Amino acid sequence: MAKAELVYAGTADGLVILSDPGAIGRWRQAGHAWQGQAITALLARSARDVLVAGVGIGVQHTTDGGQHWQPVLAAEVRGLTGHPATPATLYATTTAGAVQRSQDSGHTWEVVPVPATADGASCLLVLPHDPRCLFVAANATVWRSADAGGTWVHHGAPLPAAITTFVAIPVAGGDLLAVADGAIYQQSSAELPATSTAWHALDLAVGGAGYQVALAVLAGTPTVLLAGFSSRDSLLFARREAREAPYWQMARTTAPLRGAIQVITPVSHHMDRAWAGTQGGQLLRTDDRGHTWTSVAQVATPVHSLAITRLI
Repeated sequence: MAKAELVYAGTADGLVILSDPGAIGRWRQAGHAWQGQAITALLARSARDVLVAGVGIGVQHTTDGGQHWQPVLAAEVRGLTGHPATPATLYATTTAGAVQRSQDSGHTWEVVPVPATADGASCLLVLPHDPRCLFVAANATVWRSADAGGTWVHHGAPLPAAITTFVAIPVAGGDLLAVADGAIYQQSSAELPATSTAWHALDLAVGGAGYQVALAVLAGTPTVLLAGFSSRDSLLFARREAREAPYWQMARTTAPLRGAIQVITPVSHHMDRAWAGTQGGQLLRTDDRGHTWTSVAQVATPVHSLAITRLI
């Protein structure tokens, strides 16, 4: 029997916890924490060990699946990330543009020094195959550290606009992908000189100025890029097998999309699966590497972040 999943959905009205007992497709709300607070970031390290960042609550930590919470960082945080190879090390990017790090699972935090011109960091990425290799996006510029934030160098030339999303192909030497002004750009994750112009725009059937783009990567062979494109007139999912650039496929959805696609999150325990959340509170899932998206649950307010774990 398949093991059931637990979905943590960070919404405009708190953290909604959804479960599917018996893994039979009957999703129900198992909890609702921090009602009245907008949740800005999530990091689930297991079904019970979860960190939540929200407006007015800083970063909160639970080790019992949301029954009890402990404040661990008194800062307004927009992003939380870590790496499975170093589970005690966590990173947070704040709304003030600073980067903070914890090396004891969130109990204590320290400011990570970044170059003065990197103030205003909006996205932080830990390279999937090297937990000491960090990338920080500050407006349209990317900085790289090969020593866990000890020293930094420019990584390529600036992009044409501010970076809103930052992901990496999860293989050694895999490329970086960044979203800026509705377009997706790609570049090698290898160290580059500051004058490099290695970023290049991917050819897209849709996208560009006026579009909101959600982006994620599914590991496996071949690696698959998943994208959600949203504008005033268009809402759709697309996929691309990383080795077949620039060919993109439009995905099929089994129900109309309810609002802009806000977030796409791969499932670590199922290589073909990912979840997505929309501005209309819709939760969708793909089980076939992005070919088809099925609407599986509905919450009352916009979904901003997702974390999916497996119940043990």
